[in-house]
Amino acid sequence: FAYETHFGRYRDSFVQLHWDARDSPLVTEAQIAKMKRDYGEDGPEYRINVLGLPPVDDPSAMIPRTWLVAAVDRWKADKDETWKDYPVIAAFDPGGGGTDESAYLSRQGKRVRRTQGTSEANATVLGDWCFQQMLQDDVDRLYVDNVGLGGPMLDYMKKDAPRWGFNPSAIRAADVRKVATNPKYARMRDQAWWAVRQWFQDDLAQIPDDSKLRNELGSIKTKDPNTKGQTMVESKEQMRARGMPSPNRGDALMMTMFAPESALAEAKRASDGYEEYDEDDNQNMRISWMGR
Repeated sequence: FAYETHFGRYRDSFVQLHWDARDSPLVTEAQIAKMKRDYGEDGPEYRINVLGLPPVDDPSAMIPRTWLVAAVDRWKADKDETWKDYPVIAAFDPGGGGTDESAYLSRQGKRVRRTQGTSEANATVLGDWCFQQMLQDDVDRLYVDNVGLGGPMLDYMKKDAPRWGFNPSAIRAADVRKVATNPKYARMRDQAWWAVRQWFQDDLAQIPDDSKLRNELGSIKTKDPNTKGQTMVESKEQMRARGMPSPNRGDALMMTMFAPESALAEAKRASDGYEEYDEDDNQNMRISWMGR
């Protein structure tokens, strides 16, 4: 928000005040020289504490701001071409209503097609809302957060899928609490979030200019490894402790990483009946790009 008030979309609504320590009579040349010697002129410490400018990127961010901006630019330039032949993978993160938004996201390959949110609290209406989103995107596979509210929602959607023209096998659980299939990570949530990060780091991700999605992806932070040396990601509880809302749309993108994308794409090319293709969870991770 501070960045947006000075350099972004809120700039016209604020008076920008800026101090450069080099121009201050209260800061000595020796202090400036020490900052330069200790951190270098190109480091974030010098940029923030001497020049009075925001960091280019937060070094603790899972997905730095510059990566997000580049992903939006790629989305605008691509015009649905690069990933158009890939299966449509979607995810649904049911919320509690009100300020706890329920989030839906669909993607093809590494291009996020669309995101949507609702404050609907009625479980049946919410499930039907998700089916409507799936019809709009012609979804091939949906992953539902089955923790808490998502458990009954998953059961309802699998039961009601035929009424909406979907095979129940196309609706799967995304259990982020499971032990990761890759021993480098602690839980599936950690493994999936780092797969998302890899997209952006490889300059392949494409995301629409959705401020909620962009801000949520940029808000989650990395975390020190656990006692086993496994890579971890900041938890929702830790985010709430520092005043950050739940990254619902970001979590929806993370959950789509449960898809065995390469297997689904092969089945889609081979037969119109690919929705019947089934596999166990461990196999999913071995044959998908995420499990490499």
